[in-house]
Amino acid sequence: MRQVEQKASPDRPRPRRSPPTSTTPPSSSPIAIAAGPAGRALLALAARGGWWAGNQVLDALASWTAEDDRAYREDFLESDGRAHHYEEARIGYVLGHIAGHNPTFWSKPFEEIDRILLDGSRGAGIDHERLRPYMKTGFVRARYRWGRVPTPAR
Repeated sequence: MRQVEQKASPDRPRPRRSPPTSTTPPSSSPIAIAAGPAGRALLALAARGGWWAGNQVLDALASWTAEDDRAYREDFLESDGRAHHYEEARIGYVLGHIAGHNPTFWSKPFEEIDRILLDGSRGAGIDHERLRPYMKTGFVRARYRWGRVPTPAR
């Protein structure tokens, strides 16, 4: 039996495509983010073992939303311009965002975890000094977003 291609006509409209179900643009999807320098830094951090080597890192990466991406883009536009473009700054935001999910860091200020992120940056050939402010922003946002900021003492 031979199939005949049906053409659209006034009597027979073309079928509509369903809209995409994802609200995250492909370039900011967790897989796309992990495929580049941020992924190499995460691998370097995984070599440390512990939390960094477990599935929790994948869960933290999967928590990245289109809303996060928009917030980080806005922050980048308001920043001092250390990174040349958002794609470069996003590496720092991703590393900080993921670090903000690590329970070991929930009660620590960014300055105490910065050295650990430096190890990941070195392992991936990332300019840590340039991306440090973006890492800090990602770290702080992730902790606030998930309610993991310690309650101030009264």
